[in-house]
Amino acid sequence: MSGAVTELFSLRTGVHAATSESGGVHLIRWPHVEPLGALSPEQRSALDRLSAGRCGLEELDGTGLVDRLRYAGWLRVTVAASTSGAPLYTLEPLRAPGRDRPGPPSPARLSRHAVLTPDAGELVLAVPGAAYDVRLHDPRAVVLVSRLAAGADAAEPADDLDTAVVGRFLDDLAHAGVLGAETGHAPDDLRLRQWSPHELWFHAHSRLGGRRTLGEDIGRTARFEDIADPLPPLRGPAGPGIDLPRPDLDALRATDPPLTAVLEDRASERAYDDEHPITERQLAEFLYRCASTRAKAKRDGTEFLGRPYPSGGASYELELYPLVRRVDGLDPGLYRYDQDGHRLERVAADPAALRRITGVNQALQGIPAPPQVLMLITARFGRVMWKYEAFGYALVLKHVGVLFQVMYLVATAMGLAACAVGTGDSEEFAAATGIDPLAEGTVGEFMLGTRPGTDRSRA
Repeated sequence: MSGAVTELFSLRTGVHAATSESGGVHLIRWPHVEPLGALSPEQRSALDRLSAGRCGLEELDGTGLVDRLRYAGWLRVTVAASTSGAPLYTLEPLRAPGRDRPGPPSPARLSRHAVLTPDAGELVLAVPGAAYDVRLHDPRAVVLVSRLAAGADAAEPADDLDTAVVGRFLDDLAHAGVLGAETGHAPDDLRLRQWSPHELWFHAHSRLGGRRTLGEDIGRTARFEDIADPLPPLRGPAGPGIDLPRPDLDALRATDPPLTAVLEDRASERAYDDEHPITERQLAEFLYRCASTRAKAKRDGTEFLGRPYPSGGASYELELYPLVRRVDGLDPGLYRYDQDGHRLERVAADPAALRRITGVNQALQGIPAPPQVLMLITARFGRVMWKYEAFGYALVLKHVGVLFQVMYLVATAMGLAACAVGTGDSEEFAAATGIDPLAEGTVGEFMLGTRPGTDRSRA
């Protein structure tokens, strides 16, 4: 510890101390446990002080606990300038940082994955995979971080902070792991370079880890239970619609190709036979087999659905909007598939926005003509996020992947051309329909049509 700064210690948030029948003390932050063994009265007193809040090393000296807990990732360390005693920043551990303290790279730069996020009236500097989050208490610390982001020399004195304090700050940022880790790496070292900032953050924040505690801020927390009712599983019909024929599933069991043939024959196909387009009956069969509601059940007053694909917590938040260009028996335009009533409802949509959706998809796919049907898949986000915290959107995307596979297999069994789309334009869907994109937005697209030279015997 430099004489220019003072350190204050406290137990990491969410840590509890428990004593076993044999008298051994354990620190617990699920799923991690640190056995401390039998503690002396002085050590037990020090642990109580650490549990109560920030305390200086002089209050804990001689107990032997500080170093052990600090480098095992159990202590929050607040650093203050000795001249004023005002806290500058706090290192909040996410994992065991170890004792190695590499110096800051030269030049010192923030990681390109760094994020400053507000929390409890302060800013927190964080990087996925770092050993610590850094909570900035003092505006002067924020200024130093902004210098690092701008590429300036942060080692210069800042306001009334002397160079020793600034040097300690840089050393702590390096130890925390928030400075640029790619400095000096070979151009072909893709371990970090392959990750865009938003993708790495999405991955880190939708998984368990040091920032989250299962059942408290990640998982099935139902955090809005006392604030708002959950969305109903079915929206219900919005108005008049087109009743669709239902396929004979018993007959299909007998005539469908075997599963192995469907799996092996599945392929992404982007060419279509517009002389013989998909028919309304074929589209009806495809929609029914992929996404229609098969079952309903009530448990503890909550209604659950069953559909041909699995959905976490039986959420079934996904909706299907066929954007029809060419279907024998249907007018072109945007429809919503009523998964409960097996109907198509015409959606009043802005034609210019629909043309942009079609044009963007065609350009992304590099195809000479748009698909006969572009299936727009939306999510009613509240169906998942009311119940699941932190990984709700990741769960939605998993459901999209499951539905994609079902669509591929059904299309292959029916002899149709099918292709999942990697990305689309959610803003254009909102512009076309007027639906609030934060309540319901597109999360996937799927192209469908007839293969060139298609057999129309099942049409």
